Amino acid sequence: MTTNLSRELEWRWRSVAVLTVGAIASLAVLIWAVANTSASPTVAGQAVDQAVENDDPTKLDNDGRFTGPGDVWPPQPRSATAMIDRSAVDFAPMSAADRLLAIDGAAPAGRAPSEVLAADDNVLGAIGESANLIAVEEVDGATHLAWFSLSNNQTVEVVVKGDRVTSLVTSDPTVFQPELSHAEKLAAVDVARAHWVGKGDRRIDGLEGFSILAFQPGGAYYDTRMVYVSFHVDEDARPELLAWVDLVTGDVIKSEVDR
Repeated sequence: MTTNLSRELEWRWRSVAVLTVGAIASLAVLIWAVANTSASPTVAGQAVDQAVENDDPTKLDNDGRFTGPGDVWPPQPRSATAMIDRSAVDFAPMSAADRLLAIDGAAPAGRAPSEVLAADDNVLGAIGESANLIAVEEVDGATHLAWFSLSNNQTVEVVVKGDRVTSLVTSDPTVFQPELSHAEKLAAVDVARAHWVGKGDRRIDGLEGFSILAFQPGGAYYDTRMVYVSFHVDEDARPELLAWVDLVTGDVIKSEVDR
């Protein structure tokens, strides 16, 4: 196995950047459309100003056809059935496990990525008995997958195309680590919370836990899957309790009361 990242795996960990570029591109298209349907830049600016002026939520219910700010939000036709209050919906992206399940279900018999992986001893050995699936993407007809192996303390990246594994790359944790999966964040918070409960700090019951991948003071990766966990009253409040959790060992390496 090699620790050199292949060009074929340059797709990894760019989802945030892709979403950002997509948002910028969408804004650019909107601006272009306004400009090309207006007589002049001045007229275009007036059209945008008018649209902003008329974008008043209190005016959306003036004819009774749509729900207003006091009802389901954002507005939906009052005649619609099974309306969903989008303000209360968690828009978390599809998990890697769910994405893999969907890809498996759409694959022809004998070519589902999960089946191909299960038949490859090298992949199974690299992943080990305990690992977190971090990302699954389809690129040019191939399925790219990445794990952080807790058993072997390493990142594992695999490409499956058709009925075979075409690439297997492992990375030492000091060289590369992917961003935390949602499951890893929850696991780290659980470990840290149990730590503070064990220390008898009663504040922990009223605090919410947040976790990010931890880096050493100089910006380098740790030599293990280290997670920085902070506990706050809410997301905007200052942290009160801190902990550094090693997911490989399941231990709190260090903890502090933020003063």
